[in-house]
Amino acid sequence: HVIKLDPEKEEPDGGGTGSHAHSMAQFFLPLRGWIDITAEGQPDRRVVAGDFMTVQRGGVHDATAASPDYITLEFCVPADYTTEPR
Repeated sequence: HVIKLDPEKEEPDGGGTGSHAHSMAQFFLPLRGWIDITAEGQPDRRVVAGDFMTVQRGGVHDATAASPDYITLEFCVPADYTTEPR
């Protein structure tokens, strides 16, 4: 699915997703802008348009900030999954 930020719903300080994990693997292909991500077992990074990133199933991660124009194509495998705050 395609994910983009809704500026009207964003926290004034940029917010973030908070640390969490899913019962699926995620694959991100940013199409525009950038996002800062921390992910278990990986260095903190800024993922920009044209990069590709994966988060393993059950991997704790947090999207800490993103550019206002951020849009990404995200693949979730399997498509049915659960999410747990960590």
